[in-house]
Amino acid sequence: MFFLFVLGCLTRDGISSFTLDLFIHYNADGGSQLEKIHPGSWIIYLSCAIGIFFVPVVQDLYRRSATLGSLLMIGSVALCLVASAAKSSGLYSYLLDTVLIAPAGVFVIQRMNQSQRDSAAMALHYLVVLNALVVTYEFLTKTRLFPYPPDEAMFRPEGLFGHPLLTGQLTVAALPGLMSIKRSFWVRTLMLGTCLVGIVFSQARMATLVSLPVAGIFYYLAVFRGRANATLNGSSAVFFTIMPVAALSAMIIVLFSLGAFDRLLSGFNDDSTLARINVYGIFRYMTDSEFLYGSNYMDVVEVSKSILKIRIIESPVVLFIIYFGIIYSFVYLLGLIGFFVFLSWGTNLTIYVTVASWVLLASTNNNLGTKNPGFITTVVFTLCIPEIVRLARRRRPGQRGGQQTVPVAGSPATAV
Repeated sequence: MFFLFVLGCLTRDGISSFTLDLFIHYNADGGSQLEKIHPGSWIIYLSCAIGIFFVPVVQDLYRRSATLGSLLMIGSVALCLVASAAKSSGLYSYLLDTVLIAPAGVFVIQRMNQSQRDSAAMALHYLVVLNALVVTYEFLTKTRLFPYPPDEAMFRPEGLFGHPLLTGQLTVAALPGLMSIKRSFWVRTLMLGTCLVGIVFSQARMATLVSLPVAGIFYYLAVFRGRANATLNGSSAVFFTIMPVAALSAMIIVLFSLGAFDRLLSGFNDDSTLARINVYGIFRYMTDSEFLYGSNYMDVVEVSKSILKIRIIESPVVLFIIYFGIIYSFVYLLGLIGFFVFLSWGTNLTIYVTVASWVLLASTNNNLGTKNPGFITTVVFTLCIPEIVRLARRRRPGQRGGQQTVPVAGSPATAV
């Protein structure tokens, strides 16, 4: 189960839709409905089925809130599907390939021991760093290593994740937990710096603005934590406190000279931003019934292209109304919000920022409403970082919030 789940996550993140279209009809026209689901998603569902039927829940991560959030998401999706008038194959593939693998991931992780959770988090963090290296190479050489059909006025590296915005969002979501993985402080610092460079080179503007404060906060929290638990002595702590300031200053100067900040400095008043605002005009061309209960996605896209001259709908709100209609869009949104609230309920700052940063960045474009690995990756970064168990073990026996106490070796009781 564990190996299948990690393989599924790495496959789902590391093989982009454009690369997959070379082999199957994933986003391309034609093909069976099975081809519209990413192979990584099928592997995750298989690991979930094996886990539910054959592997018991590990008690130190049985958080009732995560289970409730998962059931809430599944229930809201089921209700919206039953009520929506837009029962298209594209809607089904989006929900199966992007949304429902998130609760499936929760059910798998609840059956993994701490060592397995550490390994899963580490594997995805390594993939994020590898993607940052690929993005850096593509930016410096102006060469794409993987297929990328969109014709853009400015070159933006796609990396392993297949799109610069997805690179920015998933990398920022990885930053809070990155300083908690079980590697030396030097290794974690180098990984953090590599991720920051990758975000800047990806030309993801919002992610660049969010990444610097997030990285700074959790880096210095790791430094102070290292001093508190004696993993960093006095001289090392002073070095790691001062060194990033000089390194960041030098890095910014170099990145400026390479043109990495050109898109950010151009501001947000461009065609991309205006398209995300003007796309709300599509509602003028929908009937009352379509607005209330949903419409056919491809029909709306054709109207958007021909009348509004907008090729891609990049607003999650517009996408939800097209899928489910205005009424059940609220139901669907409540399910999504409830899932992430329950997922992080009663945890700590690392998890709060992980969830909030990904949701914030994904809501600025269409990644909440299209097929991508953001949901399942955020679940792994949320449930697999070491702090979650250490936090649970500090709770008192009998504490409210769905916590239970069970004895573990070397400890009189563990709150789970």
